[in-house]
Amino acid sequence: MRQTPWFRTPSFVLIAVLLAAMLAACGGSSDGDDDDTTADASPTVAETATSVLERAAAAWNDTSSAHFALAITGDAYLDDDESIRLISAEGDIARPSLVEASAKIDVAILTAEIDLISADGQMYITGLISDAWTKAPDDFSYDPSVLFSESEGIAAILTGLQNTTLDGREAVEGEQAYKVSGSATAAQVNAVSAGSIIGSAIAVTVWVSTETHDVLRVTLAEPADARATPATWDLQLGDHSEPVVIETPVVE
Repeated sequence: MRQTPWFRTPSFVLIAVLLAAMLAACGGSSDGDDDDTTADASPTVAETATSVLERAAAAWNDTSSAHFALAITGDAYLDDDESIRLISAEGDIARPSLVEASAKIDVAILTAEIDLISADGQMYITGLISDAWTKAPDDFSYDPSVLFSESEGIAAILTGLQNTTLDGREAVEGEQAYKVSGSATAAQVNAVSAGSIIGSAIAVTVWVSTETHDVLRVTLAEPADARATPATWDLQLGDHSEPVVIETPVVE
């Protein structure tokens, strides 16, 4: 009679089954643990220039108000005669078309600080001629509230950019941001720049919060051959959707 091999005896089979059950209860091998961790982890979606700009445009269209600070190098004229040059501006904007800001302008040989308010479709200024509020001249074209225009404002510029690239991340006022560069036509940025930017291809750089997708900074740069002193607009944006109260001034 042939003897049954030891590894086929009922007692050995029972022991093997018990050991397998114990290993399963303890979580299995280290390889199994790695597999479980990988399965539970959420996949990371790689951002592209297009996805960053689309998210930023949507976030900006949902923004009800913002604080802005604009600095300009080069020549940015606000009137047809090129006698009023915008140097800088800072203030608050609120939907649909409210603005309260101060601006520094160069008029001929004089640099002046003016205040401006846009309300009810009318721009008011003070400090250009006197300290009293007056309606702005018809050819005074700078109105920061256009930044919120869905057809001509920031969102339209972002979604219309060409030749876009995602240039990594940078900090803007301590907040991490995606940096995206591209190009736009002068017509695309005409409203935002009050018609002052010229050139065949405007270099546009945008910084977008990696966390909230809020637009934190936008630069618009004329090509080097646009004029003797090409203009660059550097626009910083913050306090997104914070409460803002802007009232129509009393005109004397």
